[in-house]
Amino acid sequence: MEYCRGLIASHKEAYEYLASRSLPATVVDEWGIGYNPDSKRIVLPICLPDGTPVATTERATKPYGPKYLHSKGFPTSHILFGLQRNVGPVAAIVEGPMDALHLSRFTVDGNPLCVLAVQGSTLSIWQAAIVAGLFRGGHVLIYPDHDAIDKGWAWSRVLLKMGVHATMPGIAYPLYAPKDADPAWLAENDPMHLEVTLTSMLDRNRNKGGRYAQSHKDRILGELRAVSRCEV
Repeated sequence: MEYCRGLIASHKEAYEYLASRSLPATVVDEWGIGYNPDSKRIVLPICLPDGTPVATTERATKPYGPKYLHSKGFPTSHILFGLQRNVGPVAAIVEGPMDALHLSRFTVDGNPLCVLAVQGSTLSIWQAAIVAGLFRGGHVLIYPDHDAIDKGWAWSRVLLKMGVHATMPGIAYPLYAPKDADPAWLAENDPMHLEVTLTSMLDRNRNKGGRYAQSHKDRILGELRAVSRCEV
């Protein structure tokens, strides 16, 4: 892993891919991102909460082939990507590692955001148990992909079995978002929508009422007006 980490700055393909995804050098350093010149993939470490690496997942830099390749034989359903950045009382659960990298740059109502990636479409009972152990007294938010809102609700039911009450977004994506949009796409294309939605989710998770409800409503109405070109 250390060998791969040292190669990322010297390979143009890796640098250009990360730049195209709006990921700064600070994120690369914080997450220990590397590069595998043999597979021509970005290498992301999968770690325990204490930072001990136990496996890797490789992200394709080209739009062909499998998007992710995990360490052979490693049970990804028994761990979550991003555990080493257990940085505060607020956790967001997403589907893919790239979503986690992007959302980790956000703070919610002044709180640093710990973002955990399921690395697939299903949240296992093992993963739910890990979340319960780390955040039972905190706040857990779920931000699914645009075409997988139902999966997000399924995740919330699994978490509830572990005693964790998670919050789903009200309006997760703007009207113009493509059907295959995900949180990483949102962070790159409409960070304001993402930030307002995350804040609204945290507010609801705290059972405080609608402290940010009006600003969120105004944001969505503005999007509707832009699309329809008429007053809503």
